[in-house]
Amino acid sequence: MIFLRPIVFIFSFLLHAAAVMGQPPYSIAVAFVADSVTIEAGQTFSNDLLLINNGNSAIMIDSVKPAESYPGILFTPEFAGSLSPGGRQLLKIKMIADQALMQSGTRQIEYNIYYTDHAIKKVGKAAFRLVRPRADYLVIGTSSGEAYFNPAMNDNTISLFIENPGYETRNTVLKYRLLPDEYLTTTTQQEPLSLAPRKEN
Repeated sequence: MIFLRPIVFIFSFLLHAAAVMGQPPYSIAVAFVADSVTIEAGQTFSNDLLLINNGNSAIMIDSVKPAESYPGILFTPEFAGSLSPGGRQLLKIKMIADQALMQSGTRQIEYNIYYTDHAIKKVGKAAFRLVRPRADYLVIGTSSGEAYFNPAMNDNTISLFIENPGYETRNTVLKYRLLPDEYLTTTTQQEPLSLAPRKEN
């Protein structure tokens, strides 16, 4: 009995060490080659999705699908197959920056990679950002192109249009001032506005 406990302890330790050292890595790396893509209205763009099997046994790729139904997708890979140890697979995604995509609130494109590793179903994720051109100005004008003040009338009305030429929502405050202000006044001094992308008020 004196030697039993040390022998059992050593045997258990060796089993644990063997299990840890012999445990196969369950690893697949997924990423887009470009982490961000600058898009222009009406232009097509693409990115490559890279799958790498870092393990020491084959991994079965079940499917590759976008995380949601993004506007502007022209081509999305429907890859399924075995990825050998150390193997790589490059998949191309092609899209168009149409009006729906440009005006949507989509800031990134994400894909889910469904795969089987050692009989276990798993999901990998990869995404890249969309960079839209900025417009740090608003376009303001009158509906008729010109505005006239008629002194014979007590009240005059001017219709304005305001355009957000960018693809991000803009919040601003429109302030009114008439000159000479000692003779002319406005019923509204300022008005908050929220302009959606490419929207006119």
